[in-house]
Amino acid sequence: MKVFLIGYRSWAISAFKAVIKERKDLEFTILQSPEKLSKIQDSVVLGAGWSWIINQGLLDKNKIIALMHPSDLPNYAGGSPIQHQIIDGLTNSKATLFQVTKSLDGGPILYKTDLCLKGHMQNIFENLKNCTTELFLKFLNDYPNIPKTYQKPQKIYKRITPDDSRFLMNEISGMTTKELYNCIRSKEDPYPNMYIQDDIGKLYIRSADFVPHQ
Repeated sequence: MKVFLIGYRSWAISAFKAVIKERKDLEFTILQSPEKLSKIQDSVVLGAGWSWIINQGLLDKNKIIALMHPSDLPNYAGGSPIQHQIIDGLTNSKATLFQVTKSLDGGPILYKTDLCLKGHMQNIFENLKNCTTELFLKFLNDYPNIPKTYQKPQKIYKRITPDDSRFLMNEISGMTTKELYNCIRSKEDPYPNMYIQDDIGKLYIRSADFVPHQ
């Protein structure tokens, strides 16, 4: 069986390599950009850390295309799910493997697993790698007998942009320390860091630690 693994983020590539190491009986190809997708046909396609819309032609030509979305779908469908959840104060969520359809993040749910959102972004990326590996191996072990649960559409979140990293002093003064901490860590590298600006320059806040009162 031909399996294409699509994604470009470093944690996704690490997950792909772990899956390939585990399932040496399958033929894998890793693709990191959308330009070569049009040549894929009659294959199973699994993706993580993928940022582009998959067109209907590609869906029609392949057996199944499934993506890992780092939220408990249908919650936090759309752009920047990790950042939106952190800003909203979530520390425990789910990673969802779903079948791609023409509906944005709205296809049948195949599998879910626990996803921890605590700590710094590098910790969360490590968790994403482990979740992706687990979900892909579940899929490959069960294929073609894949369970499907159909979801009801929910709110679609917009992608967070670099402009969203700028905060005004009055916005910060209205936050609790925990809310400010979550805003800072949601914008840790590799995302555009949170910053405040005045007449003489910009102050970037790349990282922070939060210690609750005992």
